[in-house]
Amino acid sequence: MNVRMLHIHCFLGALFTLALTHESVAQSVDADQQSGVVFKPTSSFGAGSVKLINGQAVDEQDWRALFVAVIGEYVDKDGRKIPKTCSATLVGRGVALTAAHCIDAKGNKSTQRKAALQLPGLPTIVFDCAIPAQYLEQEWDPRGPRHPDDFALCTFTVPDPVPPRIDVRFEALSFAPVGKAASVLMTGFGCKVLAIDANGLVGVGQDNVLTIGDSVVESASDGQRFLTTRSNWKTQPALCPGDSGGPLMVGATTATPTGTRQSPRRIIGVNSNVVPVARTSDGYDLISRMAPMTSSAFVKFMADWQQGRSGFTICGAPNAKAGYPCRD
Repeated sequence: MNVRMLHIHCFLGALFTLALTHESVAQSVDADQQSGVVFKPTSSFGAGSVKLINGQAVDEQDWRALFVAVIGEYVDKDGRKIPKTCSATLVGRGVALTAAHCIDAKGNKSTQRKAALQLPGLPTIVFDCAIPAQYLEQEWDPRGPRHPDDFALCTFTVPDPVPPRIDVRFEALSFAPVGKAASVLMTGFGCKVLAIDANGLVGVGQDNVLTIGDSVVESASDGQRFLTTRSNWKTQPALCPGDSGGPLMVGATTATPTGTRQSPRRIIGVNSNVVPVARTSDGYDLISRMAPMTSSAFVKFMADWQQGRSGFTICGAPNAKAGYPCRD
């Protein structure tokens, strides 16, 4: 099969099931579908620092609320086993935000994979996750998420005393509408090469390094409530397989990755999937799609989730107090 290699900057949230669109990857090692998803610090994967596009670097300490899980592996066209990864972000004490498809048990509409957090020297911390009902009601499709409401909220019991690795400034959410051409900061974990063939996109290289890059919103909704960005396939940041679940930010840039007091860093979306679109002149554009926190669907999901979970607070939510431990 004729495969065209695309070298682009890739990030932490694109749809891992995109790997299944490649005929050679259809033989994915999927015995992991019913097994657990264990999130670990990004440094556990050899990412001692956050590496920006264009060779810049920032302190990994600025991203301590982000965690990564290897959720399985697939076999590429050359027979190599490639890990599939997802990310989660701490958005409150004992609360994590990720993509629904990261913990989706796939074939069964009513079940989800077990999820947990693993920290050095401590027993595994079990997650209790919730996925929107409208997401689980749809049939599973290996080409993409079941539904655009591709988000999940997970709670866990915080150990006492609190381990330093999760005694962090939690990322806060923003629910303010985001318009076209708004500046955003994309995050990702290590994809460095994509291949496009007649069947779609395949990630074929990983750095295991957390990366970030600047982009702008193309559409606050593509008709299915996704928030999207459009990237030149040669030069601009885009999501790729292995990036699922990571945060899309406003208020921060590669120059000011932690934001400023006047423009605080906030999460407005969860990385979901990416779609290649042929250009009229040369190559492809990549449409990255994120499930927005700014949608009425997420606001309702969060409100329903909060009932019966009075001991948990999401940073940025109406009932959350400003300031520590939430990011200012």
